[in-house]
Amino acid sequence: MSQHDLEITNADANTGASVRAQLNAALQALGSLQSGATAPTTTYAYMLWADTTTGLLKMRNGANDAWITIADLTKDYWGLAFLVALNEFSASQKIKGDALLLRFKDTGGGGKEWALRSDNGYLEICENTGTEGSPTWTTRASFAPAGIGRAGEYVNLIIKNNATNPAYQIDVDADSIIMEDASGNLLKKTAVDWTLDITVSGANGLDTGSEAISTWYYIWAIGKLDGTVAGLFSTSSSAPTMPSGYTFKALVGAIYNNSSGDFITLRQRGDRVVTENISVLNNGSATSWTAINLAAAIPPNAWEVNIHFQLGTSTYMTEADCYLSPDSTISPYTRIRVSVGSGANAAIYGSQWLSLITASNIYYKIATTNTALSLYVIGWRFSV
Repeated sequence: MSQHDLEITNADANTGASVRAQLNAALQALGSLQSGATAPTTTYAYMLWADTTTGLLKMRNGANDAWITIADLTKDYWGLAFLVALNEFSASQKIKGDALLLRFKDTGGGGKEWALRSDNGYLEICENTGTEGSPTWTTRASFAPAGIGRAGEYVNLIIKNNATNPAYQIDVDADSIIMEDASGNLLKKTAVDWTLDITVSGANGLDTGSEAISTWYYIWAIGKLDGTVAGLFSTSSSAPTMPSGYTFKALVGAIYNNSSGDFITLRQRGDRVVTENISVLNNGSATSWTAINLAAAIPPNAWEVNIHFQLGTSTYMTEADCYLSPDSTISPYTRIRVSVGSGANAAIYGSQWLSLITASNIYYKIATTNTALSLYVIGWRFSV
């Protein structure tokens, strides 16, 4: 360690030996970056000083009235990248391995430090939850190579009953699913291929309690900071009980466990579901608007339902009419008509998508006598 004012005065030049000594001292000061516990007494614009008290490399500013910290002398690569084993600079100055690529230090009131890291093919945004000198990097967001989107977004999502155990297992497949934690951080999982079992507890099973009959179970994608992902059944459409370590989640589907303790049969693609015929009205004949409860046929968060209808009459008449509506007080509504012609016992069959206004309810009324309506739910769409 040495410092020098970098000036050879007449007093220093009495003899050749004294000149040489001063030149050597100045060169040593330059070679050691003016290292010392305190700043050099004589300073120049853009002078370098290795501060041995703080371990920082500092440079004098252009006005020669303050020091600027430019590097950390205690860290590899001057602290510009915090590196672990196997990292190296190549000729093109790349950082290899599981490395933090760049650190950002907030010197404002928050005092947060952040970094970008490449880890297992993911780009991670990390927060330093330790100290600047001994950092602990906590992943706050993880981005897959394919990019990121919005929370709850999925690509080519398919949910269906498991072929071997359809009564208590479902299969979830997707090209990708994006999950979110409580802070709004996102985790994207690609190549999803899960089998969920309602008789199992925890990840890829039921979140809490035991299997219940006549109950809707919501299907969640869940994930950890380290990239571990799984599926989860829950009776909650907003706040499942998360297994230990899982903080990311996304709602992707729902399935009904019937009174026999068996899953209904369904196949979901995206937000649209096709299901087994579920009877919700048998030979209805009400002549004023009457509610039909769909609670056992569609999940509460469904916003559209696919209805298969059968309208028939047992009496000779030219036409038989009935009406379907999402609400008893509004129009337009769906009109179903059967033209009987010259005989009785005529019927018409078909299907109709209805948007829902009141959760799990639609309404019907018969407009002609001796006419009956039967309805079956064959699918729905819902918000996730």
